[in-house]
Amino acid sequence: MGRGNNMKFKKTVLWIIAVILVGGIAAAACFWMVTQKKDPYDEIIAGLKTGQAYAFADISTEHEALLVTDGVFENGDGTMAAIDATIYGYDAEGKIIEYGTVMSGGTAYPLAVKEGYLYFGGNHHMGKEYLDESISSVMTKEDATEVFDADAKSTYYYFSLDDKFEGEVKDDSHLLSLFEEYGEAKAVGFKMVK
Repeated sequence: MGRGNNMKFKKTVLWIIAVILVGGIAAAACFWMVTQKKDPYDEIIAGLKTGQAYAFADISTEHEALLVTDGVFENGDGTMAAIDATIYGYDAEGKIIEYGTVMSGGTAYPLAVKEGYLYFGGNHHMGKEYLDESISSVMTKEDATEVFDADAKSTYYYFSLDDKFEGEVKDDSHLLSLFEEYGEAKAVGFKMVK
């Protein structure tokens, strides 16, 4: 190998090393940027106290919502469930806001999710809600309630967003239908802060 060929070889090797170094630095920078990207809910989660718990739930029109509770219980299937939670989600401008709270009637009715809806209820009530980020609002999809008078006579009330109906109904069929949907829903699994 002549002196000229040797110099070409050295230049080629140096160029290859330079390309590898630049590529490696670029890859490392990309990796660093990806690992440094914070979830918008991180600040809320970081502010939780020991004993509180949080969960992500697919109950929004665009992003997962964050549910935060002060108390959880083991649901019998290994799930740490809750009967109440504060709901956080994105608003119409893309900011995280507190939407409000939701509460079930006891541990027999833990908060549950099915097909993008959050279910909550009790022995005589069941609700089905979701977050609509485009209007920054909790939307009640359906709600059914049984109320008793002084003579223990039942009166049934129903609300349907789709049917644009709210009022008294003749029987418990809407309530039973929502209970059936709730029975197919999955209890929200919360993670405790330690």
